[in-house]
Amino acid sequence: MPPLRAMCRFVLKPHLPFTIQSLRRTVVAALASGVCLAVVGSKAFAQTSIPPTSPLSVRIMDASGAILPAGSQFDAKNDLQTDLIVGQNTVGPYRLSWRNAVQGSEMVVVDGRLLQAGRDYTIDWSSGVIRFSVPLPSGELARVSYSVNTPTAERVLSASYVPLQWNFWQNDNGFLRISSLLRASDSPTSPNASDPRTYSALQFQDRFHLLPASDLTTGLFLDMHGQDWLRRSGFLLDSMATMRGASFGLSYHRAGTLFAQQGIAGLSPGQEIIGLTGTLTPLQSLAIQLVARQTDQLTAQNANSLTDRVGTTDRTLSATLSAKLPQNGQLTAGSALETVANPQGGTATQHDMVSLSHPLAPHIDATLNFDALATAPLKESGDTTYTQSAGIDVTGSLNPGIHFDTAFTNRLTPAGFANDQKMSLTASIPIDKSQAVKVDTLYEDILGNTGAQRNRSLLFQTPLQGLRAQLSSGVQYAGTPTNRALVGLFDLSTQPTKGLQLTGTVRLRDMRLNTGAPAPDDVNTYGVQLSYAPLPQLQFTSDLYYNPEQNGQLQKVQREDFGLQTRVGLLMLQAQLGLLHNLLSPSRSDTANFRLGFNFTPWDSLTTGLQAQNLFGGPNWTRTYLLSFTHHFNSVFDLSLSGSISYNGALGTQPQPQYTAQAQLGIHF
Repeated sequence: MPPLRAMCRFVLKPHLPFTIQSLRRTVVAALASGVCLAVVGSKAFAQTSIPPTSPLSVRIMDASGAILPAGSQFDAKNDLQTDLIVGQNTVGPYRLSWRNAVQGSEMVVVDGRLLQAGRDYTIDWSSGVIRFSVPLPSGELARVSYSVNTPTAERVLSASYVPLQWNFWQNDNGFLRISSLLRASDSPTSPNASDPRTYSALQFQDRFHLLPASDLTTGLFLDMHGQDWLRRSGFLLDSMATMRGASFGLSYHRAGTLFAQQGIAGLSPGQEIIGLTGTLTPLQSLAIQLVARQTDQLTAQNANSLTDRVGTTDRTLSATLSAKLPQNGQLTAGSALETVANPQGGTATQHDMVSLSHPLAPHIDATLNFDALATAPLKESGDTTYTQSAGIDVTGSLNPGIHFDTAFTNRLTPAGFANDQKMSLTASIPIDKSQAVKVDTLYEDILGNTGAQRNRSLLFQTPLQGLRAQLSSGVQYAGTPTNRALVGLFDLSTQPTKGLQLTGTVRLRDMRLNTGAPAPDDVNTYGVQLSYAPLPQLQFTSDLYYNPEQNGQLQKVQREDFGLQTRVGLLMLQAQLGLLHNLLSPSRSDTANFRLGFNFTPWDSLTTGLQAQNLFGGPNWTRTYLLSFTHHFNSVFDLSLSGSISYNGALGTQPQPQYTAQAQLGIHF
């Protein structure tokens, strides 16, 4: 019997489960197709010469699809973070280690060249991602340094994906790659076939230049975990053609309701999208863009079905005109019609907008804008709503140290009308050659049929000469027809001696201007942070906050944090303890983090650790024991092996251990 026939008979033996047979057939067919495409593609693009690269590549990204940094270093003394980003031949997004850092404090260097913000890259500080204006070539390193000394800065902690990618070919004319992806379940319970957060996937992606001015990109994302693999998989097709004065694009995307690879593929779960775009540029200063798109929301017919049916259909037709005017003016106008149809009826929305900007004088710009939105039901029953806004905004600089922004907006809504007039001013007053006093002011009035709301603020940032300190202070006023309040803000940062850093924070919210007792929620915030390093190898930290404010929300608690970090010879010790006292009820919780490291050779280190919540007792508690081994190959690369055992306990339950293990090859600096 020929070997191929014998292998097929073995694969199709009736005693094998149907799921395994289907999985094997799919994998064999996919690999065979990939090999065939690789042979054909390599011959078709053999004339294109590019530097040889390894076909195997790894990208580490988070759930949003942003590529994680390969190296991270934080200078706690200067609150300076440095991230090392390895290029993946894409503009991004690339993840930074912090979000809400100090805007404008960054320095981005690629291949020894300092990049310019806005021209070479952009950073979204609220989400903590950076995008480059041109793709960062594969293997090229970008060093991003920035300051994080803001009260809103927070580290980005996100689960990572590690797709293993095999490039059959990649050159100027296109590419073909096959990827494999495995992600562990986010659920604390054991993974099962019905959990969409646990999957293994095969991904087929390619891009071809069909003609010199056209591209075709396709992708197939198969999820083989569970029986409903069709509802877990997705497909994309994007084509683009460019000609003189015009470009056109056609796209088709579909992903099942259980699709879980949106961070990798860019597809939206449970959506089928057909799109058509066109851009016309009859003149160098005139551009017209047309967009037609239909989005179908998919719903599963039943729990065991392999298909999805259409529940809601969203159709959009829009046109946008953009024209450059003399003397750096800009005109933008657009109109969009969107209909959303569902079994209950649906709505139709008409959106029109016009924006005109033009310089009034050197360094002073004015913008006029108009926006109208009308919504009507598709059926006869229902109400029609109309919203309109029109306004003018003038921004500019009187000199290099004074910047202003003034705006007036009129709004018309179903609830009534409102007029918003706002003016802000930022000034920097030099004290000497290296220091200056900064002043920020805000004056805003919102007048409507429900009354008037007034917002005022005056903030100062002043260096205290001779005291090695900086004081930030000011007041914020908010007034409504029923409530008026004044808040005082005070922040002091000082370094009286070498190794000692002290920071104090005060928010006085009970400075009310009307008579009567302060409202229960207008509580003051008091906080102090202390960092002391008596020796270069020893540092103590301590924080104490009363009614802290986090993400704009007050917490009526008392928070205490204590930390220790030291290194003695071959030993390294880190300890951090946090206590939280609820001020509204007699309860307390605590968190603890201990790490002990030992460098037994110049290249090898062993670290043990304990992470605990409610270590000193409580109704719910957690314990996580850590162990990791790191071997440094050289000053750049290292290999880490780590594992952990976790216990989650509650009153009346028996804790069950959970085990994790991982190996990581990293780049550090």
